[in-house]
Amino acid sequence: ERLWLVFQPIASMHGDATERYEALLRLRNSQGEELLPGSVFGVIQNHQFGQALDRWVIEHALEMLQQRHLVTTLFTKVLPGTLQDRTFSTWLRERLDRAGVDAQRLVFQITEATAERFLRDMFAFLGGIKMLGCGFCLDHFGRGTDSLGLLKNLGADYVKLDMHFVNHLTKDAKKQAQLRELVQNLDSLGA
Repeated sequence: ERLWLVFQPIASMHGDATERYEALLRLRNSQGEELLPGSVFGVIQNHQFGQALDRWVIEHALEMLQQRHLVTTLFTKVLPGTLQDRTFSTWLRERLDRAGVDAQRLVFQITEATAERFLRDMFAFLGGIKMLGCGFCLDHFGRGTDSLGLLKNLGADYVKLDMHFVNHLTKDAKKQAQLRELVQNLDSLGA
């Protein structure tokens, strides 16, 4: 009873009025105080309990989508344990059918580092979610050894740039040039 979701709006820079939100899991301690996400969720990153939390988030996200009158797309993070869960796509199909929610309204976010580390599992995971019609987003994008190559191989629909690109951007001409080039490459790849 101490878990809840918050929804951070994702605004289009191209004037697209589609509602998009990132669903973020939050936790209170026994005194009712909110715990910092990194202090709790970082610990379960590679633990089986992460699978249960991912499923909890997805089930509650589907409930929210079911109640929305406007077409809304939710982005939700997925931990490595879920990437390795061979029952996930069957479970997800059942939940989507039960909720009556179009799969296109769910986009799964995976960090670039996790995708690189679990590349074999990524292909199986993506095969399952793409077959259902869900989207895929590479998170913390752009700091890997071959970010664009990874994007081409995995076929991400979206990328969420690493904070490196936006921190102090207005004062750093080199970073501005890097970002401009990266955005051009992303446009050419359709992400």
